[in-house]
Amino acid sequence: MRTGPSTGRRLWAAFALALPLLLGLSACDRKPEEGAVTEKTTERASSEDPFLWLEDIEGERALAWVREQNAHALARLEADPRHEEIRQAALAVYT
Repeated sequence: MRTGPSTGRRLWAAFALALPLLLGLSACDRKPEEGAVTEKTTERASSEDPFLWLEDIEGERALAWVREQNAHALARLEADPRHEEIRQAALAVYT
């Protein structure tokens, strides 16, 4: 009896999550969307949601956190011996 997604589906999900990192894209490059939460808004609501500051996509604290997470994830991806092969395949699909 199966209880979870197949290995192939899990690999594709991981690939889709890693694709921006493999291609050198960063969440820091995004422009704010209309109605984005600002640091002022996050200060008020921080007692309700301690991670609301992450929604301020141009806030220095959120950008610093994203850079740190990207660096950590990229280091793990590049340590994998299959990294360059997967990166080339992702780049071919992406372009």
